[in-house]
Amino acid sequence: MINWNWTYAYLVTLVAGIGLIFWLATKLAIVLFIAFLLTLLLRPLADKLKRRMGAGWASILVLTLFLCVFLLFFIGIIRSILPSFAQFATKLPHYINPAKVNLLMVRLNLPSELTEYVNDAFNQVSGFALESLKNAVLPLLHAMSGVVELISIPFIVFYFLKDGEMLRSGLFSLAPAQEQAKLNKIAAAAAQVLSGYIRGQLTVCLFSGLASFIFFIAWGLPFPVVIASLSAFAELIPVVGPVIVACLAASLGLVHSTAAAVKIVIFYIVMLKINHNIITPKLIGKAVHLHPVVIMIGLLFFGHLFGVLGMVMAVSVLAVIRVVILEVHGITSRPAGKELSTEKSKPACI
Repeated sequence: MINWNWTYAYLVTLVAGIGLIFWLATKLAIVLFIAFLLTLLLRPLADKLKRRMGAGWASILVLTLFLCVFLLFFIGIIRSILPSFAQFATKLPHYINPAKVNLLMVRLNLPSELTEYVNDAFNQVSGFALESLKNAVLPLLHAMSGVVELISIPFIVFYFLKDGEMLRSGLFSLAPAQEQAKLNKIAAAAAQVLSGYIRGQLTVCLFSGLASFIFFIAWGLPFPVVIASLSAFAELIPVVGPVIVACLAASLGLVHSTAAAVKIVIFYIVMLKINHNIITPKLIGKAVHLHPVVIMIGLLFFGHLFGVLGMVMAVSVLAVIRVVILEVHGITSRPAGKELSTEKSKPACI
């Protein structure tokens, strides 16, 4: 059996340390969080290259390839996405003009009570959206505002890739020898789940962004780049994010024309069904094995504690908690990617 004292002492200390970093040094915590996610994303390729070359050269090669791709992506953002967002910000007051919204309500011939309710709800949603956007962007801007923090990320990722096993073993070196293997097993299982979740989540984001862009371009709807970008990033907050972007896109389409709003609503319903019934279960469900109710509660809880950043981290944190509980109690968790078809063979979802 697992030595409960040592196991829980390490886990509780680790959680407390992470929470303390987020509380006292948010900028450092975000930098470490980004570096850790990049490490998990790049580690499979680095592990394959380590078999043919040394760990150091494999880490350098993988990191160089990633930086080249990131540089091309960053240039694309500067040249296309940022100007589109600037144009969107310039024209947004025209779209959310209260007089224009009232005119639209009159055109729809809605009762006065319902019109007043819609106006109040519209103002509240607009304020919530702006506040959420500010809370989501400001921590990242603060984290990236210093040159030192920005430059430190590739170096941290390099050492995580090169010496990850050594660092993990050193983290548990104070535990008794018989417990170190068990603690390393828990850490490896958690890293495997997070790696699968990140790859699956990025795939879902890419699909949603491309599908939205193609749809808006095909129908000649406004702001295709902006809506596609928001649709992609919204997938980082399961359920809540896509619904908010769908409502935003439908609202813009409604101001443009009623037919456009109907097309947008139908499109997002279809895309949400495809994501939640086909793509997400196959890519993300295999990694996390979390019930939708648990995900929703986690989103609300972490969102209350840390805002939008907490909602982005909620699913990954819950997935790690699930793995830790199963490993501590000695329950065999089916590895990601080996989904069974029969109902009886499915593992219990937390």
